[in-house]
Amino acid sequence: MTEQRFVTIRGKRFHWIWLRDHCLCPQCRHSSSFQKVYDLSEAPSTPEPLSIKEVGDELQIIWAGDPPHYSTYPISWLLSLAYDNETSDDDKSETKKYLWNLAELEQYAPIWSDAITDISENWFHQLRELGFSLVQNLPSQELEAFILSIGPIYHKFRYGPFSKSQAIPNAQDLSQSAEGYALLPHTDSSFLYDSQRMVEYFYCVENQARGGESILVDGFKIAKDLQEENPEVYQILSETPVEFRHLHRNWEYYFRRKTPIIKLDINNDDIFGIYFSHKNFNHPLVSFEKMESFYDAYSTLLRYLKSPKYQYCFKLMPGDLLVFQNFRILHGRNAFV
Repeated sequence: MTEQRFVTIRGKRFHWIWLRDHCLCPQCRHSSSFQKVYDLSEAPSTPEPLSIKEVGDELQIIWAGDPPHYSTYPISWLLSLAYDNETSDDDKSETKKYLWNLAELEQYAPIWSDAITDISENWFHQLRELGFSLVQNLPSQELEAFILSIGPIYHKFRYGPFSKSQAIPNAQDLSQSAEGYALLPHTDSSFLYDSQRMVEYFYCVENQARGGESILVDGFKIAKDLQEENPEVYQILSETPVEFRHLHRNWEYYFRRKTPIIKLDINNDDIFGIYFSHKNFNHPLVSFEKMESFYDAYSTLLRYLKSPKYQYCFKLMPGDLLVFQNFRILHGRNAFV
């Protein structure tokens, strides 16, 4: 008979070795940085508990050793890191996303929060559910503090915490072209490996152009619809690595990244992220025999992205802030003059 080498806490199983590796005591974690000090490989044997007790909201374990080692874990912390596949409906509801096309978004009726009169937690709830949120009347001097309330600001390239998006001659990115091109819905920085889970923001300082309306598309919704309506297309886009690229001439640096357009999670049963930029798309990494099939799937994706059925269009005005999950929501714009 196989010995049970785990403990069950509130319906979730945790292996002894995992628990020992995640001890939170000052001997195992650096007190100020909370980084791990304990090295599991230096233990003389596989960790075994002498006692396991649930006391109030804590799990207390005494580990065999000379001397014995004491570990205490907040149960809420353990449950937040649970890796057991048995997931309850309550667990699923905590991270539930509202996938939308235009009709479904209008039914949801997203609210533009007002930074002056009504900036509540509702805008953050919408960010998690819809993948984006909008704030009006945010003074420019309060922008950085507001963004920092979400999380640390990623400094992209040499631009610092903020980069300008404006029409300029001889632009090095299509988004800044003075010709006012329309932009297909896309995710930003698809050519960067460290852009996988970014939340991005657009703050409008000035907008006197004719046209140039912003476009948002729920990439997760399109992926789910493709899975149901065109399963072969979904399979190709989730299994085929493609290369995105960007050439920055001023720095003489060439960025490249390889990833499927639809990236699945580690179990390949749910969508982890959507990474797509037509303007940065270089080529698919497929054999000669599969090239035409890939481009059929790629063209189908473009038709979905351009369909008014999926596009939410609006115009950003001075003081407006758009915040969106760059791994789920694709953004674009109409042509402008």
